[in-house]
Amino acid sequence: MGEHGLKDLVVTTLCGCDYYNEEEIRGIVKVLDEIDHLPSYQKKKIKADNYVRTGHYGKAVMAYRKLLQGPDAISFTPEEYGDILHNEGIAHFYTSSFLEAGENFREAYIRNNKRESLQHYLWILLMEEKDKTFEEESLSFGLKPSEIEQIRLKYQEVLAGFYVPEETESMMDDYKEQLRRAFAY
Repeated sequence: MGEHGLKDLVVTTLCGCDYYNEEEIRGIVKVLDEIDHLPSYQKKKIKADNYVRTGHYGKAVMAYRKLLQGPDAISFTPEEYGDILHNEGIAHFYTSSFLEAGENFREAYIRNNKRESLQHYLWILLMEEKDKTFEEESLSFGLKPSEIEQIRLKYQEVLAGFYVPEETESMMDDYKEQLRRAFAY
């Protein structure tokens, strides 16, 4: 970047716009310093995580896939690898790729052993109405009947809070019918 680095450019811009106070600018500089010293594979993960955070789920899926299928994959611990799979599952979920999301969450749990990944996987099974698979997988992962019931109850609680207005449901039915007609021979 020539004589001045990115940090100098950011500080100059932030000071010049009078939007951030001095303490906030120092906080941003601290984050820049922390990121600057990370290995490139960690920077790529942060970039992919930011795609999820900002709602760019398609870009996130591609960035995570590139991380996990590229030469950087060997740099991650099993837990980190699992966390990346979990985040890729989140991105898949928001792109309505539920099968892929479920696969990501399952594999994430196997690698990172985090309850959140297992819970997301089991919720996907419930969402897809795969009750038998839900039961089998819950038991295969060593969950007790009370834990299985707790996951079901939490899922039902979340589902009960989800509301689709009647007009939206009607619009969806019309859309589905249009798709059927469009693809009919």
